[in-house]
Amino acid sequence: MKNSNEAHELELLNQEERHAVTGKAPTAQNIDTEIYKDFYTNWTVDLAKAKIQGRSEVADLLKLRIDLFKGDFAKAEKLIESIRSQNLDPKMTSELMFEQARLLVFTGQWAQASRICQEALNLESAGLTRLSLLQVKALCLFEMGSFAQCTQDLELAVALTELYKDTISGFYSEILKIKVQYRDDLNANKTKLVNKLFNDQRSGPLDLNKLSSLLRLIVDIRRIQLKDHFDEALASLLVHEQLKENLYIHLSQLELVIAGAALETRLLPLISISEFDRVKSLLSETQSSHSSITTTGSDLLNFKSNFKTPSLPAFRQIEKFDSREVIEYVHIPELELLFRLEPWQIIKLTELENRILEAVSSNISKAELFSKVWKLPAFRPHRHDQLIWNAISKLRKRTGVKIKMADGQISSTNHIKVRINE
Repeated sequence: MKNSNEAHELELLNQEERHAVTGKAPTAQNIDTEIYKDFYTNWTVDLAKAKIQGRSEVADLLKLRIDLFKGDFAKAEKLIESIRSQNLDPKMTSELMFEQARLLVFTGQWAQASRICQEALNLESAGLTRLSLLQVKALCLFEMGSFAQCTQDLELAVALTELYKDTISGFYSEILKIKVQYRDDLNANKTKLVNKLFNDQRSGPLDLNKLSSLLRLIVDIRRIQLKDHFDEALASLLVHEQLKENLYIHLSQLELVIAGAALETRLLPLISISEFDRVKSLLSETQSSHSSITTTGSDLLNFKSNFKTPSLPAFRQIEKFDSREVIEYVHIPELELLFRLEPWQIIKLTELENRILEAVSSNISKAELFSKVWKLPAFRPHRHDQLIWNAISKLRKRTGVKIKMADGQISSTNHIKVRINE
């Protein structure tokens, strides 16, 4: 490879929005969804450029990335072998090894993926590639339970993030860092860490894909603290159904079964035929206490054996699951944020709006609503009805959330509340 071509090749391979790692799973359906259309289009444009300019190594690596993106793992594996036979320089070799590690991660081969990442890190590589390699290696170490080594790699990744702002690998590194910190001290309230992560993303491109990762973080936090996380898993499922991410749809379904069990007979048949080895492995681990379990599987087992009483009765779990198609908003009261899923919108709530929306997430009487929101001792309909309805009317108008009253009970019909440490 000529030196004059190096800058262009690395430009084609290292654009941050296309340097996807493990935050989303590839699936053949993704190329038909709006959120990924630009990614796929840009990759194919770069592929055409590489072919025209005779950059066969770059063209093959881009084809490999497209295969992984579409979830065609068998084709990707064959292409890796073909590219490996070419005479690549160290930087291009590190790119190939990164893609090989991603393939191994998608199939749950953590130890092998970690080893390949380390070998690639020993080579000369571009800065963004090193950041992504560190993040993927840290993820592998996390899944294997090697938290100390995971933290070391995360510190290096976070340091590189200072040079490469708003990279997706840096974002995933921050999420993984919080997961490790929660496992170091289960009883500590680290809401500030999660709050900061959300706020940092709000100043940049916080999109539906990033929200999906943040929701998985919240589910993880509540699970390891042995707290009910049915609503959080349902919110995660909603977002992944919107994104058509099959791997995380199945993982969210599994979380729903673990958190509530009411949906077990309906969801387990769907989960059991998943095409993803990672899902099959976790399902097996949660059904047997004698298996050799991973960190994530251990968390699920721990929750299953120690968590006793879901906050929702079985009939309400089924009712919520069946009515999820009408849910348009995800509300996180601790952050005073409301997310509209389609079309995508982030709404910063006032303190009053936040309290009202939190209160009406389940059926509540006017007297209870008045007490919770305005925190005054005595509800008098002739004095306070107008106050309540004016506030609700303004909230409806500004956000689009639907709030109804039936049989003396007030509730929202199209939003779901997500809790972090509550």
